[in-house]
Amino acid sequence: MPIIEAKVQYNDWTGQVAADGGHNKSFDMLLREKGFTSQCEYVVSISLWVGENFDGKPESAEIVALVADGVGYGNIDEQLQANQLRLREVHVPQSLEEFFGAFKRFKLVLTMPHADLYGREYEVTNPPEQE
Repeated sequence: MPIIEAKVQYNDWTGQVAADGGHNKSFDMLLREKGFTSQCEYVVSISLWVGENFDGKPESAEIVALVADGVGYGNIDEQLQANQLRLREVHVPQSLEEFFGAFKRFKLVLTMPHADLYGREYEVTNPPEQE
């Protein structure tokens, strides 16, 4: 059974992502407009995979949305708390530009996996010059 996680072959870098949905075009709206989801379905996870990149120019991106419909549950939260998640995979054919255009802000932070750096404060040793 698939697992919701970010893993690549070697995991040389690991991290977290945060994003704010777009105001005029959210990812949910794009999927509904393209007929991939209905009004009663909810995108609960988005996965972006880019590779194989050997020459500095990524050639392909795979975008997969996991969609819940709440059928058989009182609400979507009940479905997400169930012991066995039953989600529909939607493979979304779109460019990286269109993907990132669905978010107002998007931040990715990668760190060395065993350095325990995430969430730590640090001192900037090369502050920007005053104008």
